[in-house]
Amino acid sequence: MHYNERTRSTKLVGFMLSGMLFALTTSVYAGSSSTTVNFSATLVGGSCQISVDRPSITFSPVSSSTVIAAGGDGIDPQLFSMTFSDCSGWGLTPKVQIKGNTFTSGIPLFRNDNAAGDYSQGYGVKLVQQGQMAAIANMDKLIVGTADLQLNTLNGQTLNFEARLSCGNCTAGPSLKGGNMNATVTLQFIYE
Repeated sequence: MHYNERTRSTKLVGFMLSGMLFALTTSVYAGSSSTTVNFSATLVGGSCQISVDRPSITFSPVSSSTVIAAGGDGIDPQLFSMTFSDCSGWGLTPKVQIKGNTFTSGIPLFRNDNAAGDYSQGYGVKLVQQGQMAAIANMDKLIVGTADLQLNTLNGQTLNFEARLSCGNCTAGPSLKGGNMNATVTLQFIYE
């Protein structure tokens, strides 16, 4: 055998071995499949439980002329307190947001909508933080702490409110009508 024939033989054997290895390699792979998992979460910086000492307040019957005479100051102040508990977290500013149906008569007044014939017109509830003069409006946010303090410092603290019957800056006339009146206010702890 000559050197050239031997080289050809070796090349042929090498080529055949390469082909067999390739066949073995490709037959080892199985089909593959994949799927995607999506994760989502809401991570809050802090939380607090809140409660009120008087979840329902009934005003005494009163003459509409007495309410009109009081104007924006309102009458028959009813106090209630909101208390914080189970507060934890820090880093954002804790607030209480006030929500409810309102109308404006110089000042915001809370009042539920009602089309009943015996429902009053032009009267509502003026809500203020105790010791403050400014009436609270729908969606107002009251700051109750700072971002640099732990929320647990709010535990056991109260936020005091005063509710008064009022017609705002009203005058006697056809826009005012006596009758029943209801208002619903939601206090919501927020952290932003």
